Amino acid sequence: MIMKNVKVRLLLLLFAFVLILMPLTVYAEEDIDSEQNGYTEYSSIDEEDTEQPVLLRTPVITAEPQGATVKKGDAVTLSVIAAAPDDDDLLVCQWYANETEANVGGAAIDEATGSVYEPPTEKAGKVFYYCVITNMEDGSITRSQTAAVKVQGLFSGGGAVAIVICGIEIIGFGGFAVYWLASRKKRRTPGYSLL
Repeated sequence: MIMKNVKVRLLLLLFAFVLILMPLTVYAEEDIDSEQNGYTEYSSIDEEDTEQPVLLRTPVITAEPQGATVKKGDAVTLSVIAAAPDDDDLLVCQWYANETEANVGGAAIDEATGSVYEPPTEKAGKVFYYCVITNMEDGSITRSQTAAVKVQGLFSGGGAVAIVICGIEIIGFGGFAVYWLASRKKRRTPGYSLL
Protein backbone atom coordinates (compact mmCIF):
# COMPACT_ATOMS: atom_id res chain seq x y z
CA MET A 1 0.00 0.00 0.00
CA ILE A 2 2.85 2.36 0.77
CA MET A 3 4.31 1.49 -2.58
CA LYS A 4 1.01 2.33 -4.27
CA ASN A 5 0.85 5.79 -2.62
CA VAL A 6 4.39 6.52 -3.73
CA LYS A 7 3.52 5.53 -7.31
CA VAL A 8 0.39 7.72 -7.27
CA ARG A 9 2.34 10.65 -5.85
CA LEU A 10 5.09 10.24 -8.44
CA LEU A 11 2.51 10.02 -11.19
CA LEU A 12 0.79 13.20 -9.97
CA LEU A 13 4.13 14.96 -9.69
CA LEU A 14 5.08 13.89 -13.22
CA PHE A 15 1.69 15.06 -14.54
CA ALA A 16 2.11 18.47 -12.85
CA PHE A 17 5.66 18.76 -14.26
CA VAL A 18 4.42 18.02 -17.80
CA LEU A 19 1.67 20.63 -17.44
CA ILE A 20 4.19 23.26 -16.38
CA LEU A 21 6.58 22.55 -19.25
CA MET A 22 3.89 22.16 -21.91
CA PRO A 23 3.66 25.24 -24.21
CA LEU A 24 0.62 27.37 -23.69
CA THR A 25 -1.86 27.11 -26.55
CA VAL A 26 -4.66 29.63 -27.03
CA TYR A 27 -7.69 28.84 -29.12
CA ALA A 28 -9.49 31.51 -31.13
CA GLU A 29 -13.06 31.16 -32.27
CA GLU A 30 -13.55 31.41 -36.03
CA ASP A 31 -16.67 32.91 -37.58
CA ILE A 32 -19.55 30.50 -37.96
CA ASP A 33 -20.16 29.69 -41.58
CA SER A 34 -23.58 28.48 -42.66
CA GLU A 35 -21.88 25.83 -44.80
CA GLN A 36 -20.27 24.36 -41.68
CA ASN A 37 -23.63 23.12 -40.44
CA GLY A 38 -23.77 25.63 -37.59
CA TYR A 39 -20.84 24.39 -35.52
CA THR A 40 -18.05 26.65 -34.29
CA GLU A 41 -14.54 25.90 -35.47
CA TYR A 42 -11.56 26.61 -33.26
CA SER A 43 -8.03 27.09 -34.46
CA SER A 44 -4.82 27.02 -32.49
CA ILE A 45 -2.85 30.28 -32.06
CA ASP A 46 0.56 30.30 -30.46
CA GLU A 47 0.97 32.94 -27.79
CA GLU A 48 4.08 34.23 -29.57
CA ASP A 49 2.00 35.13 -32.64
CA THR A 50 -0.24 37.49 -30.68
CA GLU A 51 2.56 39.82 -29.50
CA GLN A 52 4.42 40.60 -32.72
CA PRO A 53 5.64 44.18 -33.05
CA VAL A 54 3.78 46.47 -35.38
CA LEU A 55 6.00 47.25 -38.37
CA LEU A 56 5.68 50.80 -39.64
CA ARG A 57 5.61 51.36 -43.38
CA THR A 58 8.03 54.30 -43.37
CA PRO A 59 8.56 56.07 -46.71
CA VAL A 60 12.08 55.89 -48.12
CA ILE A 61 13.59 59.02 -49.69
CA THR A 62 15.43 58.19 -52.90
CA ALA A 63 16.34 61.77 -53.93
CA GLU A 64 16.92 64.56 -51.39
CA PRO A 65 16.20 68.26 -52.11
CA GLN A 66 19.26 70.23 -53.24
CA GLY A 67 19.97 73.80 -52.12
CA ALA A 68 20.87 76.66 -54.43
CA THR A 69 22.29 80.17 -54.51
CA VAL A 70 20.27 82.51 -56.73
CA LYS A 71 19.95 86.21 -57.42
CA LYS A 72 17.01 88.15 -56.12
CA GLY A 73 13.91 87.36 -58.19
CA ASP A 74 15.36 84.27 -59.94
CA ALA A 75 13.38 81.04 -59.80
CA VAL A 76 14.57 78.02 -57.83
CA THR A 77 12.90 74.60 -57.54
CA LEU A 78 13.25 72.12 -54.70
CA SER A 79 12.14 68.53 -55.12
CA VAL A 80 12.08 65.32 -53.15
CA ILE A 81 11.43 61.77 -54.37
CA ALA A 82 10.17 59.09 -51.98
CA ALA A 83 9.12 55.49 -52.38
CA ALA A 84 6.30 53.81 -50.49
CA PRO A 85 6.95 50.38 -48.97
CA ASP A 86 3.75 49.13 -50.59
CA ASP A 87 2.44 50.22 -53.99
CA ASP A 88 -1.00 50.86 -52.49
CA ASP A 89 0.30 53.31 -49.85
CA LEU A 90 -0.56 57.00 -50.23
CA LEU A 91 2.32 59.41 -49.49
CA VAL A 92 1.69 63.07 -48.64
CA CYS A 93 4.36 65.80 -48.59
CA GLN A 94 4.54 68.96 -46.48
CA TRP A 95 7.34 71.52 -46.95
CA TYR A 96 8.76 73.53 -44.03
CA ALA A 97 10.95 76.66 -43.80
CA ASN A 98 13.50 77.07 -41.04
CA GLU A 99 15.98 79.76 -40.02
CA THR A 100 18.49 77.13 -38.83
CA GLU A 101 19.94 74.12 -40.61
CA ALA A 102 17.65 71.56 -38.96
CA ASN A 103 14.83 69.39 -40.30
CA VAL A 104 12.72 69.91 -37.16
CA GLY A 105 11.13 73.01 -35.66
CA GLY A 106 10.40 74.76 -38.96
CA ALA A 107 7.17 76.48 -39.97
CA ALA A 108 4.82 74.61 -42.30
CA ILE A 109 4.41 76.41 -45.63
CA ASP A 110 0.78 76.90 -46.70
CA GLU A 111 -0.20 74.97 -49.82
CA ALA A 112 3.29 73.44 -50.19
CA THR A 113 2.12 69.83 -50.20
CA GLY A 114 3.63 68.43 -53.38
CA SER A 115 6.95 66.74 -54.04
CA VAL A 116 8.11 69.93 -55.81
CA TYR A 117 8.26 73.38 -54.20
CA GLU A 118 9.34 76.77 -55.56
CA PRO A 119 10.39 79.02 -52.65
CA PRO A 120 10.07 82.80 -52.90
CA THR A 121 13.22 84.71 -53.90
CA GLU A 122 12.09 88.33 -53.58
CA LYS A 123 14.01 88.94 -50.35
CA ALA A 124 17.78 88.54 -49.90
CA GLY A 125 18.87 86.07 -47.24
CA LYS A 126 19.25 82.37 -46.48
CA VAL A 127 16.41 79.99 -45.62
CA PHE A 128 16.58 76.25 -44.98
CA TYR A 129 13.79 74.08 -46.42
CA TYR A 130 12.88 70.46 -45.74
CA CYS A 131 10.03 68.12 -46.55
CA VAL A 132 8.14 65.74 -44.23
CA ILE A 133 6.65 62.76 -46.07
CA THR A 134 3.79 60.90 -44.37
CA ASN A 135 2.48 57.45 -45.23
CA MET A 136 -1.28 57.85 -44.83
CA GLU A 137 -1.76 54.10 -44.32
CA ASP A 138 -0.13 54.05 -40.88
CA GLY A 139 0.98 57.64 -40.17
CA SER A 140 4.71 56.91 -40.30
CA ILE A 141 6.90 59.83 -41.42
CA THR A 142 10.27 60.51 -43.00
CA ARG A 143 12.06 63.87 -42.97
CA SER A 144 14.27 65.00 -45.83
CA GLN A 145 17.61 66.66 -45.29
CA THR A 146 17.63 70.46 -45.31
CA ALA A 147 18.22 72.39 -48.52
CA ALA A 148 19.62 75.91 -48.12
CA VAL A 149 18.35 78.54 -50.54
CA LYS A 150 20.52 81.64 -50.49
CA VAL A 151 19.10 84.69 -52.26
CA GLN A 152 21.72 87.30 -53.11
CA GLY A 153 20.95 91.00 -53.12
CA LEU A 154 21.92 93.45 -55.87
CA PHE A 155 25.51 94.01 -54.67
CA SER A 156 26.37 90.70 -53.06
CA GLY A 157 27.86 88.95 -56.07
CA GLY A 158 31.48 89.72 -55.19
CA GLY A 159 32.36 91.35 -58.53
CA ALA A 160 32.57 94.99 -59.55
CA VAL A 161 29.32 96.83 -60.28
CA ALA A 162 29.25 100.11 -62.14
CA ILE A 163 26.35 102.55 -62.17
CA VAL A 164 26.39 105.85 -64.08
CA ILE A 165 24.32 108.67 -62.59
CA CYS A 166 24.39 112.11 -64.23
CA GLY A 167 27.73 111.47 -65.89
CA ILE A 168 29.35 110.22 -62.69
CA GLU A 169 30.30 106.54 -62.57
CA ILE A 170 29.76 104.77 -59.25
CA ILE A 171 31.77 101.56 -58.83
CA GLY A 172 31.00 99.03 -56.11
CA PHE A 173 33.14 95.99 -55.38
CA GLY A 174 31.03 93.20 -53.94
CA GLY A 175 28.93 95.66 -51.99
CA PHE A 176 31.78 96.45 -49.60
CA ALA A 177 32.89 99.88 -50.84
CA VAL A 178 31.78 102.48 -53.33
CA TYR A 179 34.07 105.02 -54.99
CA TRP A 180 33.21 108.08 -56.99
CA LEU A 181 35.06 108.18 -60.26
CA ALA A 182 34.86 111.45 -62.12
CA SER A 183 34.63 110.87 -65.86
CA ARG A 184 37.12 113.58 -66.75
CA LYS A 185 39.77 113.28 -64.05
CA LYS A 186 39.76 109.45 -63.68
CA ARG A 187 40.63 109.58 -60.02
CA ARG A 188 38.93 107.83 -57.14
CA THR A 189 37.66 109.59 -54.08
CA PRO A 190 35.93 107.76 -51.25
CA GLY A 191 32.15 107.79 -51.36
CA TYR A 192 29.47 105.95 -49.37
CA SER A 193 29.20 102.27 -48.54
CA LEU A 194 26.05 100.64 -49.92
CA LEU A 195 25.93 97.92 -47.30
